[in-house]
Amino acid sequence: MVIGLNNKLKNWITIFKSIKNGKKGLLTYLNYLTNNNHQNHLKSGHKIINFKNDWKKIYSNICSQIEKRDTVNLLNGKGGRRASKYGQSITLNIPYEINTKDLEPIINKILFRFYKQIHKKEKLFKNNDSWKQFKNNFIFYNVHKQPQGSKTQFNFVLSEIIEDKKLDLSKKKYSYLFKTVSNEVLKEFGIDNNNYNIKKQYKQHKNTKIYKENQLDTLIEQNKDQYQDYIFLLNKLKSLDLDIDKTIHIYKNRLEKSIIEQDKTKMEKLNNQIKKRLSKLKIELEDFKPMQQSNPINRGIDLTP
Repeated sequence: MVIGLNNKLKNWITIFKSIKNGKKGLLTYLNYLTNNNHQNHLKSGHKIINFKNDWKKIYSNICSQIEKRDTVNLLNGKGGRRASKYGQSITLNIPYEINTKDLEPIINKILFRFYKQIHKKEKLFKNNDSWKQFKNNFIFYNVHKQPQGSKTQFNFVLSEIIEDKKLDLSKKKYSYLFKTVSNEVLKEFGIDNNNYNIKKQYKQHKNTKIYKENQLDTLIEQNKDQYQDYIFLLNKLKSLDLDIDKTIHIYKNRLEKSIIEQDKTKMEKLNNQIKKRLSKLKIELEDFKPMQQSNPINRGIDLTP
């Protein structure tokens, strides 16, 4: 998700993935998209909307096309591995319920404008009939509707071989083009990403330093009696110049993590390892300087007994 100013969406959430693992990968994915009995699709309110395009026919066409290309390359002495990528998948996720009668017109316009822009540079199609034949025989699409999250999810499976040309639709220029075209088309149907406000505040990413520090402080405050000895040790370590010993620095980070995970077994193990290491370094806990209240890491939590 790309968010612009004032919590506005710059683009609707669009996910590009290469369909790998040859025929098996393509078959598995197409079956997943169309299977009402898949465990992910049995949730209350989940509905799959398929159109007239026959996924089995499209599967067969794409496989034949790729095998033919591999054979031609082999006969021409190009060698190399046979293709493992059998197409490009795109999912376009919209947090609104869209009128069913508008779904296929939206899809048709997105596909037409997307390939029209590519055709201007790559000269993909001989004429309009060539484009229609490609669309009908080598592109699969359907829609998943669900009550929560992405209420309308457009799914596309695109062949990358057109006539005698081979595209790599995983390139950024194509994902950028698809997002731009999708935004334009959806606006014509009254679905404007610029008018969509992010209702929830951003959640801090769990891998960020600030998130971990805030989470750690909260858990320390909640469990200061239960984990008193370990918190005391952690606070002492924070007041030490950890650059003097890499191992101590590692132990300190592991101790923080064990407190976040509330894993008392790990805490006890690390407690012993840290004290043993400090002993080797001839550093006594009593020699640590007390932590200053202004220390930005401590941020006012002083649990030293």
